[in-house]
Amino acid sequence: MTSLCGRRPVLVTALALLILFCAILSAGCLKESVLQVKEVHVAADRVGPATAVFNVTSTIENLYGFPQGPATVLLRVYDVQTSLLVEEQTSATGTIGRSGTVMVSQQVLLPKKGSYRLEVSVFEKDIWKASGSLTISGLERLPADRERNGIEIRDMDFMVKGISDGKAIIDVEIYFTNTGNQPSLPYDVEIRAREKDARLTADRQWVTVAEIPPESTVIRGVTITVPDQYNYEVDVMIWNNGTIVKEGQGLIQLRPGTTIPAGTQFTTRSIDTSAFITKTQPDVQPMSAGGYPVPTRTPGFGALLALAAVAGGILILARRN
Repeated sequence: MTSLCGRRPVLVTALALLILFCAILSAGCLKESVLQVKEVHVAADRVGPATAVFNVTSTIENLYGFPQGPATVLLRVYDVQTSLLVEEQTSATGTIGRSGTVMVSQQVLLPKKGSYRLEVSVFEKDIWKASGSLTISGLERLPADRERNGIEIRDMDFMVKGISDGKAIIDVEIYFTNTGNQPSLPYDVEIRAREKDARLTADRQWVTVAEIPPESTVIRGVTITVPDQYNYEVDVMIWNNGTIVKEGQGLIQLRPGTTIPAGTQFTTRSIDTSAFITKTQPDVQPMSAGGYPVPTRTPGFGALLALAAVAGGILILARRN
């Protein structure tokens, strides 16, 4: 009896250790991470005429427990009308610690039509942990990026700098206005002079428009050389990432036309272009921010028209003979 009483503290201690060990094991099972998809946000990143790239940001929270391994976020996009899978993206987030929160961003390219259901699923070691979803619609109403930029072509000035070998040298000054509330991005601008009737390109120049402050106007200029005594459309195209985002047009009439009052006849009249040569430089320095580009002139078309005129004269003489 005495021996049993002497061993009782040892038995009690062993039993307590066994209970504690079982409690630890059961507590470990109960403390596996419990995740939830707290929020899903969608924003248009790039919008084109027919498609758009959307940035999907999911906020994932570990409510309690310890992670069992790195987490993976699976994003699936379904067409609401057909329930067909349209797009799928998978991103690794790493381990989401106890009571931790992570934000995962994924991009999807979608057509600008119909409605889509975005489903976000979270896994740990290929074990599903949480899900969230969001539906987007009305994508056809999203304006393309070219319609949302704040750059406007307000005006153009044309000044004759000289006449040489039947060609007019003309300075083109373009007024760019940033109507937005943020500084504009740098843009590449193409200036193209085309003969109004034949649509032949007489010259093409490029210039870079640097950052424009909000609600401000800057002037940039180039010099074009075109055959004299023709009328030209001067097209100004603003490029961004390989896309034309804004266009403008001016008109140079070196051989303007006149309509007879009766409205039944049309005639042209010559002008002395040299009379419009500017003798002094303008006060504005149009290229102070970017500098003039390296000339990339396109040959004029005066020689071809002259050759055609000579051929026509020979034909008339042949008929008379």
